[in-house]
Amino acid sequence: MTGYELGEPFAVPQDRSNVHGVRLFGAKVAGRPVLVRVTNDPGHEVHLIDALDGTPAAGFTVVPRRWLGVCKTSWYSTFLTSHVYQAAGGPRLVTTHDEWLVRQWNLATRRQATRARRLPESDWGWIKAITSYADAGRTVLLLGGHDALVRRYDAATGREIAEPLRHDVSVDALAVYAVDGVRHIASGDASGRLHRWDAATGRKVGRQIAAHQGPIRWIVAYLVEGRPQLVTGSIDQTVRRWDALTGDEIGETRYFGEVPLAALLTGEGADRLLVVGCDDKLHRYRAATGEPVGEPIDCGADFYVVDLCELEVAGRRALFVCGDPAAIRRFDARTFRPWPVGH
Repeated sequence: MTGYELGEPFAVPQDRSNVHGVRLFGAKVAGRPVLVRVTNDPGHEVHLIDALDGTPAAGFTVVPRRWLGVCKTSWYSTFLTSHVYQAAGGPRLVTTHDEWLVRQWNLATRRQATRARRLPESDWGWIKAITSYADAGRTVLLLGGHDALVRRYDAATGREIAEPLRHDVSVDALAVYAVDGVRHIASGDASGRLHRWDAATGRKVGRQIAAHQGPIRWIVAYLVEGRPQLVTGSIDQTVRRWDALTGDEIGETRYFGEVPLAALLTGEGADRLLVVGCDDKLHRYRAATGEPVGEPIDCGADFYVVDLCELEVAGRRALFVCGDPAAIRRFDARTFRPWPVGH
């Protein structure tokens, strides 16, 4: 099957996936829109999928199978964290695994783009969150870990930039935003606290926010009339909005019956929406006000939303929904109607 209709989701290789490590990214590879789906079990594979017609384009294994048996603790030997960013030579995939190596992959060649970077031996556990930002002509990678640190690396050289940002517990979510032209980092930890940092100095900004009753799953940052807001989703099944300057909550807390695993910002201006994936539905809210928009969109029976991404396909913005069991659905990002192949 290669369709994106609700009754016929795009089929991807079955992998009995651990949803906590499955990610979906959109990228342009050799000028063509491609979905990058990163899996955990088995084999820690990356699937490249043509975003236009839904056909498999390529794939490769991130962690060689012969290495899977040498991890120090089999309990977490399947945990994989990933991120995609745009480099001069095209999109790159960053992966970390529990052998404490950070790898970068050229998605066009499907080979490692740089030498693997081993994290300091003092680190314990695994990387829980990765993001990146551009700074003075270079790309900076942010890695938040189970060791309660956020480390900053130059993506090209692999060198660590300054001292880590230190927390009390595991760092599970990261986002980057700006305040009056000064870059800030938002980090969410396993105890549900939200932290803000000056990216250049590494100093804390304001008080820590007791945001949730459980680990923060994701953070989305954006501007509303020039003022930065942060939106957080947690294992405690809530989504909350925050004024990034004062740390005060904005509006009401949104409660879900399941964990909201993914969120995405789409649209522009007054039409900009926050899309939250929870259970088998997509929930839409106005980014500026938090007001619900329309009824939740049903992704279909036996479909559990794991991740979201947006990508331009044939001159239109497409919203892709990665689910468990392994499938991907495509929607028009403007109308939110299913977008089948051939239309």
